[in-house]
Amino acid sequence: MNNIDKSAATCLNCDARATGEFCSECGQQRITERLTVRSVLTGALGDLLNLEAAFPRTFVHLFRNPGGVSASYVAGKRTGYVAPARFCFVALATVILLRVATGATIPNLELSDELSAPGERAQYVGQQVRAFIEPKLNLFVFAALPVAGLGLTLLFGGFSRRPERREQNRNYAEIMVLLLFVVGEVYLLSIALLPLQIASPTGALPIRIGLQIIFFTWATRTFFATRGVKGVIQLTLANIIYFLSLVATILALSLPAVLSSL
Repeated sequence: MNNIDKSAATCLNCDARATGEFCSECGQQRITERLTVRSVLTGALGDLLNLEAAFPRTFVHLFRNPGGVSASYVAGKRTGYVAPARFCFVALATVILLRVATGATIPNLELSDELSAPGERAQYVGQQVRAFIEPKLNLFVFAALPVAGLGLTLLFGGFSRRPERREQNRNYAEIMVLLLFVVGEVYLLSIALLPLQIASPTGALPIRIGLQIIFFTWATRTFFATRGVKGVIQLTLANIIYFLSLVATILALSLPAVLSSL
């Protein structure tokens, strides 16, 4: 029952005829031996080394030309790059772990129970909102990506009713490649702001926002090949859509929790 036929002429995954080391139908490598501890560890090490080799390359190339890398990936030049969703996931996990390890969060709030003056009440609400949002900002940015992707697809004609126009323009999945790469890159670049965030939690936020705007605008311009006055208008609208998506996501996810704490 547990034996594997070394001379099997079919793929053990899809039953297609095996003609080489890899199946021509599903791509699985031909299996001729049962699993061993050595093979499991070797496979895990191979996956790790592949990620370690591709991740720095993806990061450096995105730093140099985020829009160009995204366009090349969409065009089919994907060897040597980490998949955009995986790149963004790993970058987000790295930032979260570093924030926890370094304590780069806002300090605990010490608020008075007596808030009679309108100004005190407004300050209290502001502090509550900031206390809830700031530590989760990276997660909110990630959660806003699907909504931002929809907005950008509408802006750049990806949902056009005309088939020939849809074929020429970027579709939703291709735009999500751009967003995942850009956000993942900004996550990693924002690690350099952790010392400032520890010293002044609010001081790093404007720099982070500026970094996001610069990278997003630069990447979008290259990815969509925008030019002239129309391009300037599209880039401006793209930034508005992106940040409105973020604001809407933050409000949708944080407002109930903030209101319940008041």
